[in-house]
Amino acid sequence: MDQANHLILLADDDADDRLLMELSFKTLEWSHKVKMVGSGEEALDYLDALPPHFFPALIILDYHMPRLNGAATLKQIKSRHLYKDIPVVVYSTNMSVMLKEQLMILGAFHCCHKPAQLQETLEMVKMFKQMAENNCFTA
Repeated sequence: MDQANHLILLADDDADDRLLMELSFKTLEWSHKVKMVGSGEEALDYLDALPPHFFPALIILDYHMPRLNGAATLKQIKSRHLYKDIPVVVYSTNMSVMLKEQLMILGAFHCCHKPAQLQETLEMVKMFKQMAENNCFTA
């Protein structure tokens, strides 16, 4: 198991969207601080395998994942004592006001619209990087 201290855990089932995110993090020279997985189940498995001092500073979830979507994954994270204080961002291609309200009630730290263009993705990734840095309590 990779025990690197990743500051961001990102779960998104869409390989193209993960590629856009990876390119954006590489542009910021921060890709080594991000662990990407393809499902909510993989995100939970990854967290379960980590010692607490390796927990990420930020978790990012795609809302539209099969089996365990972003809301269900968020609910699982917030129900587990060890992970409940990690900020979670949920993003979606169709983030409505109603969906955002529901996710915030479940414990989301932030909700945002998932961009389709590289430049917009880069701006969103800059925000994620700043969130992770602000929540990072370890070197």
